[in-house]
Parts: sequence; structure tokens; C-alpha cells
Amino acid sequence: MFRTQSEARWFFEQRILEQADAERVLLSPDERLMLRWSESEPDSVADPALAARLASQISDDEYEQKLEGLLTRSYAANVARDPMAKKRWADAFRMLNHGDHYLLIVIDRALGRQLTPWWKLRW
Repeated sequence: MFRTQSEARWFFEQRILEQADAERVLLSPDERLMLRWSESEPDSVADPALAARLASQISDDEYEQKLEGLLTRSYAANVARDPMAKKRWADAFRMLNHGDHYLLIVIDRALGRQLTPWWKLRW
């Protein structure tokens, strides 16, 4: 379903942004840009000052918790509406795991157990 890491990252970005809009949670321009941060994708944000700017607005922990909550609620709502959603989310996660993306930290903490096949889980 996802041919590139960029497509998979975009999938998660959209889920976060849609959930934020639905909940009226504001994401600053820098918070939105950080969703695209990747060490491995050519279309990633190449702004070395971004992390410092974002840190001056919100702590890493607060930012990641904010995104984790949005992702968790988006996933739950998506899966409740569409039985095939779980597979799409897992496919996007699997594709994204082929690269080095900041968003993986958040996705793994929020949904790693739900999106990882049971035989790959670390007990």
C-alpha cells in the first residue's frame, strides 16, 4: 500500500493533523514542521535550527506526549470506523521503520504494540 517512506510519514502526519483539528488542539508551525523531520528522506525539513526553536516553545516530553495522545485517539477512532484501518496503520508503520524518522519515536511509544506483529514484540 505504501510505496515510499515519505508516503507512510505523510499518512501519520495527516492522522495527527486531522485529530488535532477535530479536537481543536493547536500545533505551532514548528510543531507541524517537526512531524516531517527525517535523517533519511530527501523531502525532509533541512532546518538545523528547528529543534532549538521548538525546544524554546515546548519541551520534548510535552511535545511527544501531545502527539502520542493525538495518534492514540486517531487510531482508536479510525479502527472503530473501519476494520481495514488497522492494516493500513501497520503497513505505514512497517514502511516508516525502513528509515530514520523523528515521528517513529512517537508512533512507537503511542502504538508500537498495536502496530507490531505479535511475533516481533519484545516481552
